Amino acid sequence: MKKLFVVLLFGLSFCVFADANPPAPITFTTQLKPINPEAIDSQVLSQMAVQFNGSKNPQVIIVLDNAIIKYYDGNSNYDWKVLHSGTGWDGALKQGGGGTTKIVSQMAVQFNDSKNPYIVVGEWGGFVDFYNGDTWQAISDRNWAYSNVSSLWVQFNGANYPSVVAGFGSGDGDINFYNGNSDLTWTKLNPNSDYFQYTMAYTVKYLFVQYNGPDNNPSIITLMDPIDPVTPIFLYYYNSSKNTWYNLVASSYLDYYVSQVSAQFDSSNYYMALSVLPNAQIPNGISRIAFFNGSKWNNLQETQTSMTGKFDIQFNGSKNPYIVATTTDSKVQFFDGDNWIELPNPNLTITKLYTQFNGTNKPYIVAGDNSNVIRFFNGQQWVELCSGEKALTSNMISGKSSIMRVNFNGDKNPCIVLGDIQNDNAFFFNGSSWVSILKNTDLAKEHKAEQQLEKDEIGASGVMENDTLQETP
Repeated sequence: MKKLFVVLLFGLSFCVFADANPPAPITFTTQLKPINPEAIDSQVLSQMAVQFNGSKNPQVIIVLDNAIIKYYDGNSNYDWKVLHSGTGWDGALKQGGGGTTKIVSQMAVQFNDSKNPYIVVGEWGGFVDFYNGDTWQAISDRNWAYSNVSSLWVQFNGANYPSVVAGFGSGDGDINFYNGNSDLTWTKLNPNSDYFQYTMAYTVKYLFVQYNGPDNNPSIITLMDPIDPVTPIFLYYYNSSKNTWYNLVASSYLDYYVSQVSAQFDSSNYYMALSVLPNAQIPNGISRIAFFNGSKWNNLQETQTSMTGKFDIQFNGSKNPYIVATTTDSKVQFFDGDNWIELPNPNLTITKLYTQFNGTNKPYIVAGDNSNVIRFFNGQQWVELCSGEKALTSNMISGKSSIMRVNFNGDKNPCIVLGDIQNDNAFFFNGSSWVSILKNTDLAKEHKAEQQLEKDEIGASGVMENDTLQETP
């Protein structure tokens, strides 16, 4: 299954990433962030992990309020195992930011058949913790700025310590590498020169990593998102063999914004695509999708059509990739490597987008909105899989939202897991019907208190958000 953000490829044998000549920076001016409601799902992308098993029950890990982490092994009784209780710290998960809030901001998972999985979590406060299938172990303590882990990449090593690249946010902007050593020491990959320019007042938004084994630094592509909206956005490439950072975007003024970045490494080069949105106040602004083919940048899209900046992509080496992109009026466009083709309109405000590409043929797409209307494009037409009566919650500020994972089956209906981390619910669509696989009325106590406060405020006649969740979708 291809995710919204491209998963980087790495082999079982490792070699130091060959020197790749960085391209001349692509030139445009960057702006403060536009309001983009279509980006909501990406904020919680790591808080649910799924291993599908065809139409049979999948394995699922879900992070709930108060850092509760539950694991479902696919059993017919729908019994879930609590891997972290959210109370008593279970040995590793810490208090974020020096306070009492326990929030998992990033998670990486390796499933282990029917045994307990391996998990790495990044938390508010800068902690990184590892679950080895039995116990939690702290592998990184709070960082100096108390900032959250905003990006996480993991190379698992079974029950042994994994290798980890962690990017930090909230004005810290560090990128640190842990190679699995027993001393739990991390290498700061930020260059010593221009340290403040690279890190201060920035959040590491994306991490694309070429792993070069535990004894060598990885190569990295990252987007540094500024805290101050008038500060330029930076897209960087870190050449590990030269220990040098290269700026791939020449940015200045307040005209454009880098909305999304995807990247992929191979054994000798790397490829990138990024979407660029114009400032909404600029008349006839141009939206772009630019592609780096290993040697130069090419604009694959330049349009005055109002785009969301959200896209799915399948790289094809140095050849043009396949792309699915969305417009602000929820139209869907497909780039077949040569031309842009407008697909039938799904007639919903797309906040979740998953694609299985089919070469130059029309792709298969699952699209969802914030009311959990879910529709599937089978290459010919859109088919409704969920009518959206169950308005699962969505709140990108608190990091709580319904999350969707998809396993495609060509032009046949896909399998889907839909998680509502705020209300402790999860549903599975097996290709023909929905099954409730997690429904716990004993909500995580942090949200339970929030609901009681809301109920007190709106009075007994008000409608609680959870009242819409009494049936399966």
